[in-house]
Order: sequence, then structure tokens, then C-alpha cells
Amino acid sequence: MKYLTPTPNPSGAYPAPQSNPFKDAIPLTDEQAETVVDYNGFVTITSHEEEYEEGFFRTVYTVEPNTEAWEAWKESLPPEPEPEPEPEYVTYAELAKAIREGVNAV
Repeated sequence: MKYLTPTPNPSGAYPAPQSNPFKDAIPLTDEQAETVVDYNGFVTITSHEEEYEEGFFRTVYTVEPNTEAWEAWKESLPPEPEPEPEPEYVTYAELAKAIREGVNAV
């Protein structure tokens, strides 16, 4: 079980789920925690009371992606930088050849 803070960040996203319970934490199933992570915290959480035994109630939470907010957030991110080119791999044989050529050039 994972746990989520009940208050989203100023951006509207919830922080990452935690492993340990804490005061006022929202308990999440593994599937719900995965949804929070998959949508970078941009989810809508609702709760309702459910009777699980006669006269005993518990709070049940639902977690749904807030795709509109998530898409807007992704659009606001700066573009990904171009990847650095892979350095050429030089073998010992090529290094030895270059050294010999350099020595022989003198």
C-alpha cells in the first residue's frame, strides 16, 4: 500500500506516493499509486463512505487521471535537448597505430 498527501502542489499535481503512512494520508492501492505516477501527479481524487460491516463505515478513494491538466503541464515544459553524439570508440590497435605514426613522423 502507498500513501498520498491530501493536498496537491501549487501546480495542481500531487507529490509522489510514499511507502509509509502519515497523518491525514490517503491510502492508495498499487494500481492507484501507479496512476498517480503515470500522470505525474495530475489526478482527481474523490472519496465516499462505504459500509463494510453493519454499522461500520470506511472511506473509499478513487483516483482518476486529470488528462487536461496533465497535457497542459507537459506543453509548458521546455523542449528536450538534443542528445549528445556518441563518442567514437577507439580500440587499442587504433591507438597503437596512431602512436607509431606520430613517432615515425618525426
